[in-house]
Amino acid sequence: MSKSIATIVTQPLIVAKVGLQSKPPPSRQGKPFKSFVEVMEFIIKNEGLLGLFKGIGPQISKGLLVQGLLMMTKERYVNFFSFFQEPSLGFFFSGQNAKTNLKI
Repeated sequence: MSKSIATIVTQPLIVAKVGLQSKPPPSRQGKPFKSFVEVMEFIIKNEGLLGLFKGIGPQISKGLLVQGLLMMTKERYVNFFSFFQEPSLGFFFSGQNAKTNLKI
């Protein structure tokens, strides 16, 4: 959820950055943009306010996929390493059991 909100908030800046780095559109007769504000004004004037949010669908889909994989991977690691905390494994893997089972 927070990743989706962050994507929505930053998407206009990403679109402006791409516009700033790319070749100027033909309507500017080869004149490059000088600032983010200039790019944003041009996009709003020619494409409307929603033009600043083009490409947001794939960005949000990518974020959901990446977050899902991250959560799944974390859960697998937690399950894997919790195996070593089982009391049935004795003192080999648990420091607490090693101290109590060791007789000197």
